[in-house]
Amino acid sequence: MSKPLKAFITYSHEDDQKRKKLRTCLAVMEWNGEIKPRDDTDITAGGNARQEDILKEVVDSDMLLYLVSAESLASENCNKELIEAVKEEKRVISIILESCDWPNHPLSRFEVLPHKGKPISKWDHESDGWQNVVDGIREAVEEMQSQADPPSETSEKELRAELAFQHGNVLMMIGQVNMAIERYSHAITLNPNNADAYHNRGVAYHAKGDYDCAIQNYTKVIKRNSNYAMAYSNRGDAYRNKGDYDRAIEDCSKAIDLKPDYADAYNNRGVVYSDKGDYDRAITDFDKAIQLKPDYDGTYNNRGDAYMNKGDYDRAIADFDRAIQLKPDSAIAYNNRGAAYESKSDYDRAIADCNMAIDLKPDYAEAYSNRGLVYTDKGDYNRAIRDLNTAIDLKSDYAIAYNNRGMAYGKQDDYNRAIRDLNTAIDLKSDYAEAYSNRGLAYNGKGDYNRAIRDLSTAIQLNPDYDEAYSNRGVVFVSRGDYNSAIANFTKAIDLNPNSAGAYSNRGLAYNDKGDFDRALLDLNKAIDLNPDYAIAYYNCGLAYNNKREYDHAIANFNRAIELNPNFAEAYTNRGLAYYYTGNYNDALVDLNMAIQMNPDYAISYYYRGMMWLHLRELERAKADLKIAKAKGIEKHGVQLPADLSEALTPQQ
Repeated sequence: MSKPLKAFITYSHEDDQKRKKLRTCLAVMEWNGEIKPRDDTDITAGGNARQEDILKEVVDSDMLLYLVSAESLASENCNKELIEAVKEEKRVISIILESCDWPNHPLSRFEVLPHKGKPISKWDHESDGWQNVVDGIREAVEEMQSQADPPSETSEKELRAELAFQHGNVLMMIGQVNMAIERYSHAITLNPNNADAYHNRGVAYHAKGDYDCAIQNYTKVIKRNSNYAMAYSNRGDAYRNKGDYDRAIEDCSKAIDLKPDYADAYNNRGVVYSDKGDYDRAITDFDKAIQLKPDYDGTYNNRGDAYMNKGDYDRAIADFDRAIQLKPDSAIAYNNRGAAYESKSDYDRAIADCNMAIDLKPDYAEAYSNRGLVYTDKGDYNRAIRDLNTAIDLKSDYAIAYNNRGMAYGKQDDYNRAIRDLNTAIDLKSDYAEAYSNRGLAYNGKGDYNRAIRDLSTAIQLNPDYDEAYSNRGVVFVSRGDYNSAIANFTKAIDLNPNSAGAYSNRGLAYNDKGDFDRALLDLNKAIDLNPDYAIAYYNCGLAYNNKREYDHAIANFNRAIELNPNFAEAYTNRGLAYYYTGNYNDALVDLNMAIQMNPDYAISYYYRGMMWLHLRELERAKADLKIAKAKGIEKHGVQLPADLSEALTPQQ
């Protein structure tokens, strides 16, 4: 009679009653000398054994019986015991206690009991489920005991290959990608025809960002098994990451042909279409993926991104909400929802979501970059730059963070730093249309209009449907005083994106500068209709009403702009001007002081305050403010001051 096989039971202490039940069910096998079950309570009473002692027991056993529940899958110690069993080439049997995510865990590749993985909790009579487990364990024991003769060299190599393969899967699960690649390579050496080993090695290279090696491995899989749908889908995603969209679509489509109910392939092809800017096709594929797999949080994220790019922020937010509902610890979903709120100018919600993303994933460069962008929108440029510095520290080749920091420097009128960052963004990503567009705005700030228009034209050449680049080129034409060309560019931006509140606001500002204040207000009110929380549109309305000398309307619009963006220095400046024109000098002075406190480098605030002091015959104060305005470049704003202010402002005797 063969000696009993040693079986060690791995379990979460939350499932202690199930451990006891299994021991009871195995009692007959134990009495018959078929099996000798053990668990941590046999090492130390109460199940408080040290992990190192438990691992020794695993090594000394013939098989591992893993009680599978949500708690055990989440248990670091249970997974350590599994890794040790695989490393020591022990037989592993998974016993499914309840419905949980075990099909996506490496345990799914081992023997599963009860039959077909039906959880014990789902059996009409749990005793039937437990007996099915016992029957399965008995079959495994008999099989192991019957192998008295040593295996042939071929079968032994295949067995060792399978164990190396499973070890690689476990290592991937715990994030040990390089070690997993080594184990998969060993499995391939032992069994060169193991398509699964090539596939999973491809997945490991994919995870490292080594897309060429990933593609090589997926191709080897397909050569060995031309019907391997997952290999086609994953190779398609690798091609996408390399920017080879046509091959990516071809591979994902092949995967769908092979397996029409393959949600991942639809999702991957949707991502490719999204990257190509074909958002409608992308959404169609994401819809199909969700239909096939309704709880697929990643697809909701991806569809939300597509809706974002179409400017449909409410649908995007609804998808990100669903992704978060399905996976509450999804940092990417919070980050994406934050970006959607930023696009809606809902800055407080945007920051709250970015904060949550950072809490969940403290090294998440993208969340710092997005939060920096929101702070830029709020006018809190120092905080913005701090966040963008962190993003760049975390990810030194992150072109988007350089672009966003360049924007923040541009808002501070620090155009040299802005251009330096935008140069870096373009060096990192030569086809980065947005960086060219923003560099064009920085050159515009420096008064270098030719370079500005050249950069913006490059952005349009790279992306002919880039409405914001047309809008920004319109801004440069406004700076040059070419209002007709500016209006033509803003109109093109509106044609491309009829929901672009920014383009309407900018065209309204151009009409304002042309002196066509009524047309200006029509466009600005349209911008507000499209985005009721658009502070800049209210600000521009205020400018138009100031020019119409309707100061009460101007003040009301500046009030709303400040309510929406309390750090809006320019709004304080121009509300101060409106108060000045109504003779309310005290409120004018309060606003101009606040504007200067918020932005000490804003020459116009000093200029208007100096002119107010001059009107009030406070000549020394007027001289001081106008000198500062001159030093800070008031001439860039079309204001010429005398070379000698002291002489000009000294009363004649």
